[in-house]
Amino acid sequence: MKKIKIIGCLIAAALLLGGCIPSKELNQKLIVQAIGIDLQDNEYMVTLQVYFPQGGGGQSFVDMSKPNNQIVQGRGETISQAVQDAEMSQGKETFFGHNELIIVGKSLAEGGLFPISSFLNSFNELRPNIHMLVAEDTAEEIVRAQIEGSILPAHVLGKAVSSGEDTGFVTQCTLIDVMKSLKGDGSQIYAPIVGIKKDEDDKIQATFEETAVFQEGRFIGGLDQNHTRGLLWINDQIVRANILVEDESYGKLSVQITRGTTRRKTKLEDGQIIMEICVATKGIINERVSGDISPVQNEDIDRIEKQLANTIQQEMEETLEIGLSQYQSDIFNFAADISKYQPQFYITHQENWSETLPEINCRISVDCNINRLEIETK
Repeated sequence: MKKIKIIGCLIAAALLLGGCIPSKELNQKLIVQAIGIDLQDNEYMVTLQVYFPQGGGGQSFVDMSKPNNQIVQGRGETISQAVQDAEMSQGKETFFGHNELIIVGKSLAEGGLFPISSFLNSFNELRPNIHMLVAEDTAEEIVRAQIEGSILPAHVLGKAVSSGEDTGFVTQCTLIDVMKSLKGDGSQIYAPIVGIKKDEDDKIQATFEETAVFQEGRFIGGLDQNHTRGLLWINDQIVRANILVEDESYGKLSVQITRGTTRRKTKLEDGQIIMEICVATKGIINERVSGDISPVQNEDIDRIEKQLANTIQQEMEETLEIGLSQYQSDIFNFAADISKYQPQFYITHQENWSETLPEINCRISVDCNINRLEIETK
């Protein structure tokens, strides 16, 4: 009986203490879905896409025919001040626990991500796996765009980035990738560049036609879609892709990659780093793009496999040339491989790693296997 009284007193005390912690209902907060950050006139402008259901039955109901979001903005000398300015304009606190995207304006990305790193790192509500995108122009334009396809535009962008990497045309960059890269371990980040356009029905769509390449936190250039796919091949991030192959007998063929694997091996020969990159793929011919509709013959498959391998290898070689020599940016994360398997070489060249990148000798081999039993013609 005495024990029961003691336990009861402890529970009562806990409940009383809980009442001392200040809290606010969700309807008193701005539930942020996407953050856009721009630098304009030496001030940061933050554009927030916040959840704002517009159903007829009350604030908790969603009407799919309406945007269900609200745009809130703030300005300040720091990003924190800009967020505070946005809060004051609405009389509500921000809540970033449901945020899906951070979109950085092009001019801010070109100036470097270091000024915003402390802000991103200090907000405990921001999940480390949220996506970072670079806007073709301003982040405000992307956040304001009412992209259709889900309850909230931010959901559409998030799903497009998550699934786009599988097809080989859209990369992914997360908050944790940004923070790790800014520590200066030699590796560099790359992120999808997002734009907007209107389709035939005058509906707004997101576009991902380039990948932003960074060097020491600064946006220095882009990769087109083919070179983006080359990057993803090198980094073993291709899950599936459709690749056009030119054949002397059949014209253009669309080959669907159903499986792709990349293996890398680091060697040191005569003081030079050799990076062996081996790609193995499986796929099917899923469409005849040009020429007649006659079936692809089994005896021609070997030739088409070699042409597919040449196409993949060419994309990889061009991407390596752009990344290592033109941009001198380790977007391939070779630093991690070399520091692990050739640590003395990496320690010796760590201080001038970007200048060392063009000297890395990459040897590529691609093996393609087209399943002869699943050929379709159209």
